[in-house]
Amino acid sequence: MADKTMALTAENLSKSFGSRGLWEGFSHRFDAGSLTTLSGPSGCGKTTLLNCLSLLERVDQGRLLLGEEVISPSMRRRLYRTTFGFLFQNRGLVEQDTVERNLRLSPQLSGIPRKEAARRIDEALEQVGVLTQKNDPVFQLSGGE
Repeated sequence: MADKTMALTAENLSKSFGSRGLWEGFSHRFDAGSLTTLSGPSGCGKTTLLNCLSLLERVDQGRLLLGEEVISPSMRRRLYRTTFGFLFQNRGLVEQDTVERNLRLSPQLSGIPRKEAARRIDEALEQVGVLTQKNDPVFQLSGGE
Protein backbone atom coordinates (compact mmCIF):
# COMPACT_ATOMS: atom_id res chain seq x y z
CA MET A 1 0.00 0.00 0.00
CA ALA A 2 1.30 3.40 -0.91
CA ASP A 3 2.28 5.80 1.84
CA LYS A 4 0.20 8.92 2.57
CA THR A 5 3.09 11.24 1.71
CA MET A 6 3.47 10.03 -1.87
CA ALA A 7 2.48 12.10 -4.86
CA LEU A 8 -0.78 11.59 -6.72
CA THR A 9 -0.05 11.50 -10.44
CA ALA A 10 -2.59 11.88 -13.22
CA GLU A 11 -1.43 10.48 -16.55
CA ASN A 12 -3.20 11.38 -19.79
CA LEU A 13 -6.69 11.66 -18.26
CA SER A 14 -9.71 12.30 -20.47
CA LYS A 15 -13.36 12.75 -19.56
CA SER A 16 -16.48 13.47 -21.54
CA PHE A 17 -20.23 13.33 -21.11
CA GLY A 18 -21.82 12.03 -24.27
CA SER A 19 -20.41 14.02 -27.18
CA ARG A 20 -19.18 16.83 -24.89
CA GLY A 21 -15.50 16.53 -24.05
CA LEU A 22 -14.47 18.19 -20.79
CA TRP A 23 -10.72 17.63 -20.95
CA GLU A 24 -8.32 15.40 -22.80
CA GLY A 25 -4.73 14.38 -22.13
CA PHE A 26 -4.60 15.94 -18.65
CA SER A 27 -1.39 15.05 -16.82
CA HIS A 28 -0.11 16.48 -13.57
CA ARG A 29 1.80 15.42 -10.47
CA PHE A 30 0.30 16.55 -7.16
CA ASP A 31 3.05 16.39 -4.53
CA ALA A 32 2.10 15.70 -0.91
CA GLY A 33 1.67 18.95 0.99
CA SER A 34 1.48 21.06 -2.16
CA LEU A 35 -1.33 23.43 -3.04
CA THR A 36 -2.86 23.39 -6.50
CA THR A 37 -5.44 25.79 -7.88
CA LEU A 38 -7.90 24.91 -10.63
CA SER A 39 -9.42 27.79 -12.51
CA GLY A 40 -11.49 28.14 -15.61
CA PRO A 41 -14.92 29.14 -16.85
CA SER A 42 -18.09 27.62 -15.46
CA GLY A 43 -18.76 24.23 -17.00
CA CYS A 44 -15.19 23.47 -18.12
CA GLY A 45 -14.89 20.41 -15.86
CA LYS A 46 -13.08 21.64 -12.72
CA THR A 47 -15.41 19.82 -10.31
CA THR A 48 -15.44 16.72 -12.48
CA LEU A 49 -11.63 16.70 -12.47
CA LEU A 50 -11.61 16.95 -8.66
CA ASN A 51 -14.14 14.12 -8.48
CA CYS A 52 -11.94 11.98 -10.73
CA LEU A 53 -8.76 12.77 -8.80
CA SER A 54 -10.50 11.82 -5.57
CA LEU A 55 -11.80 8.61 -7.17
CA LEU A 56 -15.45 9.59 -6.84
CA GLU A 57 -15.85 9.43 -10.63
CA ARG A 58 -14.04 7.32 -13.18
CA VAL A 59 -12.05 8.81 -16.04
CA ASP A 60 -12.70 7.72 -19.61
CA GLN A 61 -8.98 7.30 -20.36
CA GLY A 62 -5.69 7.54 -18.53
CA ARG A 63 -4.61 6.41 -15.11
CA LEU A 64 -4.01 7.65 -11.59
CA LEU A 65 -1.02 6.62 -9.51
CA LEU A 66 -0.18 7.00 -5.85
CA GLY A 67 3.58 6.99 -5.70
CA GLU A 68 4.52 4.50 -8.40
CA GLU A 69 1.45 2.29 -7.91
CA VAL A 70 -1.55 2.44 -10.25
CA ILE A 71 -4.71 2.94 -8.20
CA SER A 72 -6.75 -0.24 -8.63
CA PRO A 73 -10.35 -0.79 -7.45
CA SER A 74 -9.14 -2.65 -4.34
CA MET A 75 -6.59 0.08 -3.57
CA ARG A 76 -9.36 2.66 -4.01
CA ARG A 77 -11.41 0.96 -1.28
CA ARG A 78 -8.37 0.91 1.06
CA LEU A 79 -7.68 4.60 0.37
CA TYR A 80 -11.26 5.50 1.30
CA ARG A 81 -10.88 3.64 4.60
CA THR A 82 -7.40 4.82 5.53
CA THR A 83 -6.24 7.88 3.61
CA PHE A 84 -8.87 9.91 1.76
CA GLY A 85 -11.42 12.10 3.50
CA PHE A 86 -14.02 14.42 2.10
CA LEU A 87 -15.80 17.49 3.29
CA PHE A 88 -18.27 18.44 0.60
CA GLN A 89 -18.91 22.12 0.12
CA ASN A 90 -22.66 22.12 -0.42
CA ARG A 91 -24.01 18.77 0.69
CA GLY A 92 -23.45 15.96 3.08
CA LEU A 93 -23.10 18.22 6.13
CA VAL A 94 -25.44 18.71 9.03
CA GLU A 95 -25.87 22.47 8.77
CA GLN A 96 -26.92 22.97 12.41
CA ASP A 97 -24.01 20.92 13.82
CA THR A 98 -20.55 22.33 14.36
CA VAL A 99 -17.72 21.84 11.92
CA GLU A 100 -16.02 19.51 14.42
CA ARG A 101 -19.11 17.34 14.95
CA ASN A 102 -19.45 16.91 11.19
CA LEU A 103 -15.81 15.83 10.95
CA ARG A 104 -15.96 13.40 13.89
CA LEU A 105 -18.24 10.91 12.13
CA SER A 106 -15.67 9.36 9.78
CA PRO A 107 -12.96 8.66 12.39
CA GLN A 108 -15.60 7.34 14.76
CA LEU A 109 -16.86 4.87 12.13
CA SER A 110 -13.25 3.89 11.35
CA GLY A 111 -12.55 3.05 15.00
CA ILE A 112 -9.95 5.79 15.47
CA PRO A 113 -9.60 6.67 19.17
CA ARG A 114 -11.18 10.00 20.19
CA LYS A 115 -7.92 11.75 21.12
CA GLU A 116 -6.27 10.74 17.86
CA ALA A 117 -9.36 11.81 15.89
CA ALA A 118 -9.40 15.19 17.67
CA ARG A 119 -5.71 15.70 16.86
CA ARG A 120 -6.26 14.85 13.19
CA ILE A 121 -9.32 17.08 12.93
CA ASP A 122 -7.45 20.04 14.45
CA GLU A 123 -4.50 19.43 12.13
CA ALA A 124 -6.71 19.29 9.04
CA LEU A 125 -8.68 22.39 10.02
CA GLU A 126 -5.44 24.27 10.68
CA GLN A 127 -4.08 23.26 7.26
CA VAL A 128 -7.11 24.79 5.52
CA GLY A 129 -7.24 27.84 7.78
CA VAL A 130 -10.51 27.25 9.65
CA LEU A 131 -9.34 25.87 13.00
CA THR A 132 -10.83 28.87 14.80
CA GLN A 133 -14.26 28.01 13.32
CA LYS A 134 -14.32 24.37 14.45
CA ASN A 135 -17.03 25.07 17.07
CA ASP A 136 -19.15 27.17 14.71
CA PRO A 137 -22.28 25.74 13.11
CA VAL A 138 -21.67 24.80 9.48
CA PHE A 139 -24.33 27.24 8.24
CA GLN A 140 -22.19 30.15 9.50
CA LEU A 141 -19.26 29.30 7.21
CA SER A 142 -18.87 30.65 3.71
CA GLY A 143 -18.98 28.25 0.77
CA GLY A 144 -15.19 28.27 0.48
CA GLU A 145 -14.69 27.67 4.16
